[in-house]
Amino acid sequence: MFAQEQVNQFQARISQTIAEAQKKAQERAKEIESEAKKLVELVGDRAQAEAKQFLAHAQVSTRDQVFNLGAELVKFGQKIQDLAKAAGTAAEGTAPAETAPKSDAEKMAATDVAQPDTSVN
Repeated sequence: MFAQEQVNQFQARISQTIAEAQKKAQERAKEIESEAKKLVELVGDRAQAEAKQFLAHAQVSTRDQVFNLGAELVKFGQKIQDLAKAAGTAAEGTAPAETAPKSDAEKMAATDVAQPDTSVN
């Protein structure tokens, strides 16, 4: 019987030790779970903020691209009009004065009217 009691005590200690280990493991698992939830919320908030920032940037860049496209279309339309005028004057038999569009500097120089010299000698 003495051996049976020792076996029973040993089994009880093993069961108690296993129960304590399980309890500690469950507590630690709950701590890890709460930390993981905090990290997921933090990462989720950051990801959401980055997604909002990305969308805002995409909207701004899209507006800029549309604006640039519109400006290029206006330039293209002007060139087509100039070519059409040149083709019309060439069809009439007269040579166009200038078929290439003028630069801003040339336009400014053409609009300047020579002022008479009003200085007194």
